[in-house]
Amino acid sequence: MPEFLAPGTFIEEKPVGANPLAVSGSSTAGFVIIAEKGPVGTPVFVSGYGDFVRKFGSNPVGGYGVPSVKQYFRHGGARAYICRTCHYTNIDNADTATVVTATKTVKAGLVDTLKVAALSPGTWGNRLKFTTENKSGNVFDLIVKETIDGVTFVRERFLQVSVDPADPRFVEALVNTDPVNKSNFFEVSVLDQTAAPDNAVDNALTLGNDGLTGIVDNDYVGSQASHTGLYSFDPIIDILNVAIPGVTTQTVINGIVTFCENNTARQFDLGLIDFPIGLTPQQAVTNKTTLYNGSTHVYYSYLWGQISGVFYPPSAIVAGLIAQTDRKVGPWRAPAGEDFPVGIDALSFPLSEADEQILYPRHINFFKRTLNGFFNWGVRTGKENDKFKFVTTRRLFNVIGDTAKRGLTNFVFSPNGPNTWGRVKDTVEALMGAFFSGGAFAGKSKEESFFVEVNADLNPPEQMEQGILKYRIGIADVKPAEFVDGIMELHTSLPVKG
Repeated sequence: MPEFLAPGTFIEEKPVGANPLAVSGSSTAGFVIIAEKGPVGTPVFVSGYGDFVRKFGSNPVGGYGVPSVKQYFRHGGARAYICRTCHYTNIDNADTATVVTATKTVKAGLVDTLKVAALSPGTWGNRLKFTTENKSGNVFDLIVKETIDGVTFVRERFLQVSVDPADPRFVEALVNTDPVNKSNFFEVSVLDQTAAPDNAVDNALTLGNDGLTGIVDNDYVGSQASHTGLYSFDPIIDILNVAIPGVTTQTVINGIVTFCENNTARQFDLGLIDFPIGLTPQQAVTNKTTLYNGSTHVYYSYLWGQISGVFYPPSAIVAGLIAQTDRKVGPWRAPAGEDFPVGIDALSFPLSEADEQILYPRHINFFKRTLNGFFNWGVRTGKENDKFKFVTTRRLFNVIGDTAKRGLTNFVFSPNGPNTWGRVKDTVEALMGAFFSGGAFAGKSKEESFFVEVNADLNPPEQMEQGILKYRIGIADVKPAEFVDGIMELHTSLPVKG
């Protein structure tokens, strides 16, 4: 309300109706992988496979993570966060990562003057060399090189740089932080500011290590205490699907289940889980029944796909299909069926119809070959006999829940009474109306599809005394058609209509 201190006319702006909520992105995936380079233990956003290769390299270093990320983008993924992991001597302490960054220190005479370190840890840094030349006082040229398969390439040139911090071409500023010219390969530290390093050709960085010796399951799952592995994703609000592609031990699988089901920071995530390659259908059923935790927060995929003789775990492919379906329709559309082909040319196990009848009742999804190609075949979450048995139901709830949780923070500390209740109801109803218009619900009308309640019954005085405002959402979601059952009748004659 304006202050009325002098006579005159006044206009007040007053918002009418609900504040629109931005629907949570449901297609961004988080992957924990091993890679040849890139930060360790810190999620990094990538917007395509080319971006991924620039940041993490293309060498799989013995794991399935790098090729899986490629398949994610190939099958429709557009955004992902990557957490590179390694072995930790104490998983609860991120500082115990065993990766080592390749370095080399050069001298001016007998004095150490410049230390060069690879931009990220790993053996990839051992491929780097640099030449220092044209020394004149504290000015010199720095040439960055990389040797691949015995061939050395010049990658970058920093000419007439200086070890003097007062010089506009101070080497640390240009190489490490300059927004246009900074290096894509290493960082430098000036150790002595009085003289440039001596001229020297091909100073090789050494001692880089990937930190994979002794790597164990918990290095992938991570720790909430140290924000490693899966738990590095806790502060990333965009992620709603997570996977550790190709790592199929009991500890890792149950670790994904625990992360998605019991971690309040990630309560709206869906875990995408790979079965070990080579299992028969009966072995897969036995594993799921006896070893793995059932949960509506995960999606189990059985078969691996072969592409040009190489087998790929299904989780990242399914994540790509989820991203594709979300962009084209929404989270209520199953990432399965012949509308969304899988780009593989063989399966790790040739399934018969009898095999499918063993797997699917136990909520084990799989890739299937039909007359029209290969497709993802299954919409079940990991828990049987549950209202959330369909992955579409789980994902729709996840998106609605995450959107409401993030979008209603503007009501925190508002007066807890009917005016605020009405605004909360209007805001949530507007969100649900958008989902209704998109086809997310089973009802023909909004009244048949959802309700939103915020009233005195939900908010009695004793609850309000505790500072709690409670609202309630109910939905009737549209279910996927798993079994298309046609009825054929044989008649001796048919009545003539009209």
